[in-house]
Amino acid sequence: MLRSHVVQNRALFLGVALLLSISTVCLAQESRGSITGKVVDPQNSVVPGAAVVVTNTATNVSDHATTNQTGYFEVVSLNPGPYSVSV
Repeated sequence: MLRSHVVQNRALFLGVALLLSISTVCLAQESRGSITGKVVDPQNSVVPGAAVVVTNTATNVSDHATTNQTGYFEVVSLNPGPYSVSV
């Protein structure tokens, strides 16, 4: 009888530990996104140093980026919503 209580308590402990570990993973979920791209000219050559403006069209809040030497840009930690991108 005592042995079955030990087994039940161990199973309960493991179940609670599993739920707690899963809940910490769920708390780490992020609802933000990013916009990345590559700026090229009409001849398909990369454009380094180009100013990029990413604007949330619902809030009119803008974030700025500059392309690197390969024409690549990245704007991170954006709230969900509609965006426009201009160079």
